[in-house]
Amino acid sequence: MSDVRASGMARLTKIQQEVTFARTRLLWLGNPRSGGMDQYTYGVDALRPLIGNPEDIARFDLAMALSKFDVAPGEFNKRLDTGELKYTSEACHTLLMWVWTRQPDQVVWARGAEDAVYKTAMDLGGRYVEDPPLVQAANARIKIARMAAALAARTFSCDDSGERIVISKEHVQDAAKFMDIVYEMPTLGYAERSRERILDAEEAEEHRDEIRNFLLTRRGLAKLLRNSGRFRRQDIEEVLGVDRADANAVINKLYGARMIRKDGPDNVVEPTLHGLLREVRW
Repeated sequence: MSDVRASGMARLTKIQQEVTFARTRLLWLGNPRSGGMDQYTYGVDALRPLIGNPEDIARFDLAMALSKFDVAPGEFNKRLDTGELKYTSEACHTLLMWVWTRQPDQVVWARGAEDAVYKTAMDLGGRYVEDPPLVQAANARIKIARMAAALAARTFSCDDSGERIVISKEHVQDAAKFMDIVYEMPTLGYAERSRERILDAEEAEEHRDEIRNFLLTRRGLAKLLRNSGRFRRQDIEEVLGVDRADANAVINKLYGARMIRKDGPDNVVEPTLHGLLREVRW
């Protein structure tokens, strides 16, 4: 028995700890924490309760949503005619191994491709809102670049030596198109939600002078809103000393001017109103 333990200890002493550089990508699949996707007008609203903090959502390169209504029931068990197998499992495995073994200096950008990344990032940043932060002005270029590189690798875009991955402007453009396709899907609704929020912001700017005057006629309201980005009707009643009807009238006025939005039981101050609150000290 002692000889066996000694032999085992001898083998254990040969184990060494090594560290290697290994960036990985994960594919996450999940269901809404309560109900199904049909409980949401925009599936993008299921992200926060499922994932949690905005900074965690921002780490995802891409997100999509599907519901049981996206595919007709008759399609599930339909026999598909796949035709001739063009790409074998062996070929796909070989391509994957080739991609994984490329070194940093073996991934290159074709002329104009990097400029296309920055231009595309500006375009996407102007069309999508950062709530949830799937597309952010600060990191949109990084997500586009990663997807463009993935497309180039998957399609075996390489130089004459067959050793270097070459990322072109077309890969950048296709990455942006793919993002648009996914975010335009009705079940997710990120594009539609973004358009709605952008139009709300434009409408709020049109009411800027009107709401400035409104704040000046209600002493203490600007201070209340300035000290908290969220509030409820009861807060207005207590701080301003008004009844329920008057508090509701204030909320209706601000909501109608797109200065606030509802988030559950809370009213959330929008950016245009934040700007006014810095100006109005009444």
